Amino acid sequence: MPMALPQISLSFMGTEVMFRYLPEIELGNKGEKLSLFGIGAKHSVSRYIPLIPIDVAVQVLYNKLEITNLVESKNLAFNAHASKTFGILSPYFGLQFESSSLDLTYEINGDPLSGDPALQVDKKVSVSLDGDNSFRATLGACLKLAVIVLNADVSLGSQTTFSGGLSFEF
Repeated sequence: MPMALPQISLSFMGTEVMFRYLPEIELGNKGEKLSLFGIGAKHSVSRYIPLIPIDVAVQVLYNKLEITNLVESKNLAFNAHASKTFGILSPYFGLQFESSSLDLTYEINGDPLSGDPALQVDKKVSVSLDGDNSFRATLGACLKLAVIVLNADVSLGSQTTFSGGLSFEF
């Protein structure tokens, strides 16, 4: 599902800090709200090895998506990636380990007229799932046009995903 997600990144001395935030969005008349928070850090390790002809960095990312009183999804990722800039084009490749969890809580309203006594009372259901902690490989490129940056990539893991982006660098 396509989704725009605001993210701010600040860089200094080979380290970049990223922050994602989606303010609470009202989802209906039952009081549920959708929110998202994410943070990450990336550090260039190639700056310590001046002889290698590519840029290499390591990164850690954390995201939490929540729907009030219903869903809480968390994921954590560690990756290493390499890139090389050729004028305005920068192809990149990365390997990432991912870990995720999902907690789902909801209520079933009982039916007092049901012939089954188990279905006559209200019940609270809670389910917790751990994701398929796995590795993924990413291959892509970005195009820098003054302050506008366009990127596209494909990630191969337990599921294949395609992504694209538009960002502004100052």
